[in-house]
Amino acid sequence: MNAPLNYFLPKSGWSPGTQEDYKNGCNDFAKFCRDEGVSSFPASSETIVKFLQARESYSIAALTQRLAVIRALHADTKQQLPKGAPDRDHYSLDGPIIANAWGEIKRRKKIEPLAKAAVRSQELETILRQVPPDTLKGTKDRAMLCVGLAYALRRTEIVALDRDDLELNDDGMRVRIRGSKSVTLTAARTGTETCPVTAMERWLEAGKITQGAVFGSNRGNRMDGRYAATILQEYGAKAGFDPEVLGAQSLRNGYIKERIDVGENPRTLMQFARIEPARYVEYLDAEVARPNATSSEEKDIAEIRADQSLSETQKKRLIDARLGQGKFRDDLRKRWDDACAVTGLRVLEVLKASHIHPWKHSTNDERLDPANGLLLEANLDSLFDKYLISFQDDGQMIIVTNIKDDERRLLRLPGRLRKSLNSDEKCYLAKHRAAGGFSEP
Repeated sequence: MNAPLNYFLPKSGWSPGTQEDYKNGCNDFAKFCRDEGVSSFPASSETIVKFLQARESYSIAALTQRLAVIRALHADTKQQLPKGAPDRDHYSLDGPIIANAWGEIKRRKKIEPLAKAAVRSQELETILRQVPPDTLKGTKDRAMLCVGLAYALRRTEIVALDRDDLELNDDGMRVRIRGSKSVTLTAARTGTETCPVTAMERWLEAGKITQGAVFGSNRGNRMDGRYAATILQEYGAKAGFDPEVLGAQSLRNGYIKERIDVGENPRTLMQFARIEPARYVEYLDAEVARPNATSSEEKDIAEIRADQSLSETQKKRLIDARLGQGKFRDDLRKRWDDACAVTGLRVLEVLKASHIHPWKHSTNDERLDPANGLLLEANLDSLFDKYLISFQDDGQMIIVTNIKDDERRLLRLPGRLRKSLNSDEKCYLAKHRAAGGFSEP
């Protein structure tokens, strides 16, 4: 079947030039398929690859346009088919064969891949589950990440926001981006986990932001732009993503990639993102951040085994400590009398030797230091690890406010540590409270 050549003509908001460009691209693909004696609609992945290879002498912009028209034509038709229709699969062009061929063409034409992997809404939802809820730091971090994605902001643009740059209403939020040419962007209230409007409203209220910088440091200064990259890497690592591929640019890349995937007009998209239209090709098959298949625990153990500076004895002690076993666990059992440090539970099978200061932020000495550990039953260990609870220097438990009273009763919260803390333990707990955004008593 031949593709309908006037498919793009009715699209509202498209200039006559854009409509003509896309009609020409559709015609070119339809002619190639007729000459080859194959179907152009729906097209097979192999047909699309052969078409791209046959047109490789074209400019990247021309090839991008043709690939976009083919994808949009199929995606739109798939969306109109009932979800249970078997024919829907024929209109999916997400297979790796096209991406691999397109990537090879770009490499031959020396188009460099993006430096950071894209974080779209679905990846950000996973990452946001690691952000401490209802803490001041967590509320601020959530707003930074959600706004960065929704408006395709650079990290410098995120931290440059002033309260006067925001206009919130029931429908959404208008944001003024300052620069040599200031622009105003609008995003709707979505009601999702990544909704920038809700996240910003909560931060403005919690942080009591009425004027000046929206994102300020504890000292009252404007945040450094690197902070946006740091928190994305920190929470991303906890969610199982490789922090090395993440950066503040990931949110900007994610916005563009997400809009490409739903077939948004390239010119409109790049205008919103404040990027030259010719760079659209760089984002077409951008790498998307994927959770690691290997757990963080397995990765840490692999790094220990590969460390040539460590003796075999040191490696064994560190691996045991990472697994919550060996001398580290034995020391904690002795410190807390073979019982949970809070409840006194003595079922050793469910007691976890938990690090107070996270493994990835600790030195090897800190990883083996029993003062950097608590013996906790599984539920408390999980809550503590995710910064949903912490402890004051007097041993009293601190709980995030979004854990409701009935849930606290089910979890047997609050509680307190059964023994007085020494100075080293207090030092590690201070780091835990700071990382979790718990306010000091």
